[in-house]
Amino acid sequence: MAAGRRIVVGLSSVAVVVLAGCGGGPSTTPQLGLDSGPRPSGEFSIAVATPPGPVDPLLANSRSSLLLTSQIHEPLVARLEAPFESVAQRRGLARAWRANPSSTVWTFRLRSRVRFQDGSLLDAGAVQANVNRWLSSERVAAVLPELAYADRPLPKQVRIFLTAPVVNLDEILAAPLFGIVSPEALPADGAAGPLVARRGTGSGPFELRERSAEEVVLARYAGWWGTRYRLGPGVDALRLLVVESAPQRLRLLRSGDLLGADDLGPAEQRRAARDPLLAVVHGSSRNDETALALSRSVRGLDSSDPQNLSDLWLTRLSG
Repeated sequence: MAAGRRIVVGLSSVAVVVLAGCGGGPSTTPQLGLDSGPRPSGEFSIAVATPPGPVDPLLANSRSSLLLTSQIHEPLVARLEAPFESVAQRRGLARAWRANPSSTVWTFRLRSRVRFQDGSLLDAGAVQANVNRWLSSERVAAVLPELAYADRPLPKQVRIFLTAPVVNLDEILAAPLFGIVSPEALPADGAAGPLVARRGTGSGPFELRERSAEEVVLARYAGWWGTRYRLGPGVDALRLLVVESAPQRLRLLRSGDLLGADDLGPAEQRRAARDPLLAVVHGSSRNDETALALSRSVRGLDSSDPQNLSDLWLTRLSG
């Protein structure tokens, strides 16, 4: 597989698990379908430290915000792995890509039959509109200052032009910052300001269902393109519960009320590491100050191996 964000789509930026309900109880088992293989079942609840911010890749700057927006918005470049211990793998929205000899022009061939959650089609025009918005973003400029413009020679082909060589553009575009947003939700002037819609803005496996100051609920997007390739997701719903106290987040996890607790500091990590029923998932290195803890009842945990917590979609893991 070529480079790209490794997306977990079983329960595809923290990990997901199957839970019977947010109040605890035994985890459910995915139902086997005769025609389509394992079907999603149950709900995964995870405690986060802060309320997620805007559901917008360009504005997500906290752990909870990255977790939320990454379940909804897919990056252009990704490598998807199926849940339920399947060996199925697929590339994401871009089926293929190549650079010219100087690595200043990159051509991406898009996947067919992909629709955003608002019903609009993902095509080269949609990607071009996102690139135009990226050009107005200071965060994108800090990561990819060479970005110049994009064009669309074919309906399913987009070219990205750079002012200087970038040999790893595919790896850069795999970051959550570059999640593709429906053109219907983009500001009319192409600015990097807030999206004009709160729902249906992405093409990913989960869509926003409910939101309050205390919790956010995501539901499985029935029209997600990956489902026809048996890529998941492995659960029907994802619930983010805001619990400000790190010790309380860990207590809820250890009691079985939740299957995940994010943003744990060094003291909570040490306690979680001593618990044989829990696993601690770090970010890009073992020296990270904060980490995620998960119940070891979550299948797929050992194989996920995320480089960053935001790389781990909640679609890969299942209870």
